[in-house]
Amino acid sequence: MPFDKSVLDRNFKEFEFIVETGKIREYAKALGLKDPVYTDVDAAKEAGYPNLVAPPTFTRQFWFDNDDNDPMRHLGFDLGKRLLGGYRFEYIKPIFAGMKLIGKNSVVSSEVKKGRKGGEMTFVVIKTEFRDEDGEIVQIDFRTLIETG
Repeated sequence: MPFDKSVLDRNFKEFEFIVETGKIREYAKALGLKDPVYTDVDAAKEAGYPNLVAPPTFTRQFWFDNDDNDPMRHLGFDLGKRLLGGYRFEYIKPIFAGMKLIGKNSVVSSEVKKGRKGGEMTFVVIKTEFRDEDGEIVQIDFRTLIETG
């Protein structure tokens, strides 16, 4: 199925979630992180933080909240030809347990390139912006998806 360019103009719904202590601990454990600021509230407070600190890529697990706000499902890509081209994260402010985050997805670019073995490859970049309850951006995440020819 060809890339559906209408996704570039689509307005995806915001989604929100509370950053949970248990989820931070689980994520830190899955990553093998040993710093107690991710698992021990007292250690985090002793280090000057208000609560547990979310590991750097913690927001990654919230990109796929539902069909209405996940651009990946609306690209028109053939799932058998879709590849992950990479992730990029911009960290503006730390994320802590107890914070309410509001996420918003958008498709920010698309480009078609010739493949090395012929055919075309379509590159799409999806941006997810996370804001805190005051509306301040805390993190911006980018994922690049590729559909091979």
